[in-house]
Amino acid sequence: NHAMLGVHASAWAIIHLARIARKQDLISVCLDNLNRIHTIPSVPVIDCFHKIRQQAKCYLHTSATLGKGELQEGLDLLESTNLKFFTKDMTAEFFALKGLFYAQMERSEEANKAFSAAIQLNDSILETWGLWGDFLDHLFVKERLVQ
Repeated sequence: NHAMLGVHASAWAIIHLARIARKQDLISVCLDNLNRIHTIPSVPVIDCFHKIRQQAKCYLHTSATLGKGELQEGLDLLESTNLKFFTKDMTAEFFALKGLFYAQMERSEEANKAFSAAIQLNDSILETWGLWGDFLDHLFVKERLVQ
């Protein structure tokens, strides 16, 4: 649809700028830009997905310096997302992100369930397998240190 190309291009430009800002540790710039997407009418689902993904990554990034409150905000963002609009692949990535949040909050049971749900939705996303493997490796090392 040619009418949506301008909307998608505008949204994509904002998301790309926000991603670069996040990678440069300019988290407030990233979040401010992502919030500007709401000014665009009829944003395509793919752009909504990338917006939420970048927001979640910002919360993960800032949790190292600002604490667990940021983790809870990111988790709340993902929990409040209506998944019925997204494809299975997108939903799988949201579950993988939830797994990361739960893992950093040291809620191992929930993290394991989230990673498992992500893999069940799409078992061909290598990044999800890697994240789950890193999580399980961390649990293994942590368990060995306790013994």
